[in-house]
Amino acid sequence: MSERYTGIKFRTKKLGELLENEQLETYALQLNNVLKSLPEICLEGIAGNVSARIIDGILISASGTSLKNLGVLDDYSKVISKFNDRVVEYYGKKIPSSETKMHQLIYTEREDVQYIFHIHVPNLEKLQLMNRYPITKRFFPYGTINLAREAVNALSSNDTVILRNHGVVVVGKNIDITIRILKQIIKR
Repeated sequence: MSERYTGIKFRTKKLGELLENEQLETYALQLNNVLKSLPEICLEGIAGNVSARIIDGILISASGTSLKNLGVLDDYSKVISKFNDRVVEYYGKKIPSSETKMHQLIYTEREDVQYIFHIHVPNLEKLQLMNRYPITKRFFPYGTINLAREAVNALSSNDTVILRNHGVVVVGKNIDITIRILKQIIKR
């Protein structure tokens, strides 16, 4: 969790601004409300990212944003490219999260997933020792394809994975299930 952030590790192409849209605003508000229900210690700094599957892509928190203070749409990007595309194409004021590739791969491999929350919990070492959730076999730097593949492998039979020495990823079919899982993890 002490990995130094150096920015995104993929090429991007901005296609335009993220225009006001009732559906996108609803998703952003849902994500923001879940984050507001979590303890502040899980939202410190610029660590972590969240996303929702939308009809024509994903709505994901922007790179370098604080999960504690996300705006409704100003701090989100709409990504329309796919995992295997060489360039991440997006709409928005800011570049999508450095973990965009991981989110894209999860949505590709898990068609049942509607929401993804990647947070850095203060009790990560304790969670790793308790073996209650799958943990990636190896540590990989943030934003890499290797980390995305490790996460997806662990999520093939579970909705939670601990990214070794990094953080937790929780996926859900709906917002209520996702909130319940997140709160269980944080209580441990």
